Amino acid sequence: MSFPVVMPSNDATPPNPLGSFGLPAHLTANTVDVSVVVPAYNAQATLSKTIYSIWAQTLQPREIIIVNDGSSDHTAAVAQALTQFDSRIRVISQANAGVAIARQTGFDASTGTFVAFLDSDDLWMPRFIEASLQAVARASQPECIVFSRYYAVDEAGYFMLESPRFDFAGPSVEGLIANASVILPSTAFLHRAVVEDVGGFSPFHLYYHEDRIFFIKAFSQFPAYATGETLTVYQQSRQGKARRKMVEYDQMVHINDKMIAACGIFLTPNQKRLLALTENRTLLYSFATYGFMDNARRLLREGFTPEERPVLTQGVKGRLLALSLLTGVNWLILGRQGVQWFWRTVGHTWWQCQRLPLLPVLQMPIPSIQQAAVAVPDTVPVS
Repeated sequence: MSFPVVMPSNDATPPNPLGSFGLPAHLTANTVDVSVVVPAYNAQATLSKTIYSIWAQTLQPREIIIVNDGSSDHTAAVAQALTQFDSRIRVISQANAGVAIARQTGFDASTGTFVAFLDSDDLWMPRFIEASLQAVARASQPECIVFSRYYAVDEAGYFMLESPRFDFAGPSVEGLIANASVILPSTAFLHRAVVEDVGGFSPFHLYYHEDRIFFIKAFSQFPAYATGETLTVYQQSRQGKARRKMVEYDQMVHINDKMIAACGIFLTPNQKRLLALTENRTLLYSFATYGFMDNARRLLREGFTPEERPVLTQGVKGRLLALSLLTGVNWLILGRQGVQWFWRTVGHTWWQCQRLPLLPVLQMPIPSIQQAAVAVPDTVPVS
């Protein structure tokens, strides 16, 4: 299976972003029929690196659409400054509506046969687009979902974890339901028919479940294929707003219940029960990991049947949870701190080697706010 190559028009100025910052220019001439959508909210510190990681791709997308979602910092100015170096970049500014609506806005403006979404604080390894297209070529149909594994790092760039290996090939909604960490928006590569048929990114206003609902619905309708490679660097907060939300037991359980109900419309009863078990187990571990043991104990009593509870103590996390509940010492937090210490010290050399393909991206300078000082209206109407 071959894919159309879109060559830049002769009258277009070839982007030379690396050279414009005094570094050697290195952009491939091979532009493929792929649109990249970058939703951005208050991302002035990270947006440039995210775009640089797109410029470093071995196969280049035909267009890059940055959606400024009502940022209150200089995100709009930084985004507009980047257009000076690359005519493929388009910037859309809208009033703040949330990341799901921002993704939908970017998708509606896109023209590529394939589309990928890269959050404004995440990075792609140079082979992300190429490996994704290779996975599509191996698939039985181009209208499919492709995804890669990811490295999670903290705000300082220290390694935290690598996502589990899931080698899906075909219909696999049960695999996604049973594993909450299979796919993230920045790891997904989609035929645009997938987004259209699923109905797009709906504004469920569930704080963090909108993407999960979208992908469960997509996996229930389209086959999914793994690239088999770890090609996304996902920035994950060590504390952040996720921890602040964990204190609100009733709200978090309500969000879970609402998400499960939304997915229940297109899942079988068995699939819905499996989803409820997975989501409640994830919430249980989150309560405990962030130190809210009273919330964990309450969920354990109220959210699981006696038959389900033995499953919760399986695996390393499960055994640490059981030990924490038994002794009153939070072994999940101690275990997490131990892992973090290891990757900041002994294991840091390994992570330095893994991220070598990204070094040209990480070493590129971020344009100053003065360089990005261009006239940008607060809100550009979206047609």
